[in-house]
Amino acid sequence: MRKKIQVMLAAACAAVAVSACADKPVETEPSTVSSAVPKTDKTETRPDEAPAEKNDSPAMTPGVHVDWDQIDSPLWNEKMRKKLEPVLHAIVDKDAEALNRGLDLDVPGMFDYMLQNEYDFEKVGSIHEEYGRVLVPVESMLGLTGEAPKPYNCTFYFEQDKAGEWRIVSID
Repeated sequence: MRKKIQVMLAAACAAVAVSACADKPVETEPSTVSSAVPKTDKTETRPDEAPAEKNDSPAMTPGVHVDWDQIDSPLWNEKMRKKLEPVLHAIVDKDAEALNRGLDLDVPGMFDYMLQNEYDFEKVGSIHEEYGRVLVPVESMLGLTGEAPKPYNCTFYFEQDKAGEWRIVSID
């Protein structure tokens, strides 16, 4: 009996979770258009008119707008900047060759998906170390096609090779 109650409770919770994720129907007012006039869903525009933008969010300017002099961490150094800055520019410029050249990866092209979006790299966050790697978070705005820009942080994982040179080994 107890197991049946648990199963029913789990099913009810799952149903509530699924229904919360479902698209809500849009309520519309009853049509007052005469049946003699055809209904159209699109707003008609003349060829010399541009359709009105419905996006009220602030415009995003893709680019690398990091103030490198403001980075204050004992883990950060100029050699890391010389690795990170060209990679950020490659992402903004959608340059796969430059991106892959700046990353030290076993699988070239692993992060080419980042080239499909728009980025405004704004600031380097709090740098920290984990398991021998230095993690450099970069705060940015992300512009996905058809969506308003939203805050996005990506972390660049730095590692020193045997010669002491810094290399970017991953992006998260």
